[in-house]
Amino acid sequence: MKKSKNTETKKIKRELKIKKEAKIYEDIEQRVAWLYENKFTKIDSEVVFEINFYEDVYQEDIDELMLFHAKKVFMVEKDDEYYCGIRANHFVIEVGYSEMRAGLIYLVTANHKGNRCVTMIAEENEKYLEICSME
Repeated sequence: MKKSKNTETKKIKRELKIKKEAKIYEDIEQRVAWLYENKFTKIDSEVVFEINFYEDVYQEDIDELMLFHAKKVFMVEKDDEYYCGIRANHFVIEVGYSEMRAGLIYLVTANHKGNRCVTMIAEENEKYLEICSME
């Protein structure tokens, strides 16, 4: 049985979308680490907040968190190391956008010995904004 032209078109579009995403996320682990490490330069990125739930949590940080919308999720595995100011074995990177600020937002979370830690990084690089239009 022959495949319809519509089915072939959908398959090609899906493959192009996968390639486009792969290009954006060639090395998400290193990209987010670089943005965090260069947080004081404020050239390409800004650390919006770092929350440690054993310490004081500020309402403005909670507001930022509530207005964040994830579009993609990645897992980073380390061996009890620090990553974006958080010590753990497993880190989740949520990539998306915020209703409070322009640009791409990276939300890094991890749990270390019962303590949930969150770091939010905002990136102003327009090239990476195309993630917000991906389904």
